Amino acid sequence: MNLNNLYNLENAERLARQYPFLTAEEERELVIRYQKNGDEEALERLVLSNLRFVLKAALTYRDSTYYTTTEDLFQEGVFGFIHGIKLFNPNRGVRLLTYAGYWVYHAIQRAVERDTLISVPIEKMRLYRKSKSARYSDKMTEKERRQIKGIEMPFYLEEMFIRDDKDEGADRFLGYDDANFALTELRHDLERAMDCLDPEEYIAISLRDGLTIHGEMTIRRAAEEMGVSEKTFKSIYKRARQKMRWKLRHYAPARV
Repeated sequence: MNLNNLYNLENAERLARQYPFLTAEEERELVIRYQKNGDEEALERLVLSNLRFVLKAALTYRDSTYYTTTEDLFQEGVFGFIHGIKLFNPNRGVRLLTYAGYWVYHAIQRAVERDTLISVPIEKMRLYRKSKSARYSDKMTEKERRQIKGIEMPFYLEEMFIRDDKDEGADRFLGYDDANFALTELRHDLERAMDCLDPEEYIAISLRDGLTIHGEMTIRRAAEEMGVSEKTFKSIYKRARQKMRWKLRHYAPARV
């Protein structure tokens, strides 16, 4: 598929107005043609007919990053949508956008969050890490203890700290000189752990644990954002945490 016309948002907006949404039967036929025969024309029609959704998703995050342009976010969303088409089961009786929409937001959110996966101030993180270390906790001053009183860390950081405390290399995070380097390592570890998640699991973790621009959300609000019941959201979120915990505990820390 030629995406050259989609590199410019004005072109994309024009094409979005030009191509109406497909019927369920048209959509199913095009998906099957692409999945079975690699029909590029079918893929192009599917993408062009859903551009309005991708544009809306990209524009939602346009003020969320300093470095990534809206055009970049839009292109990420298009690639996410195409990936969703490849994996979509046309025989399940649901519309393509219900499934592929997760992949659109997944791709755009990853683009936005690459440099902001860990939003806890580094000094507080360093002191918190120190307080949990069997080697260093008794050396903390009263001032340092007051600074982190009542602070709660995301569960994935807790898991990384538990893992690192068994590793002699954990000292790297407790020194001021190495703090930024260690933070980069933590980001890499978290990215690797989140790679094991399905799109809806990734979104659930992002919403609940504050990995989006909106910060941490209540279960009710996160469920509303995903368009599912609170019970369903809890199930998705629990499954995602279990996957991430397993990966964080069984894979060695990244070294960058």
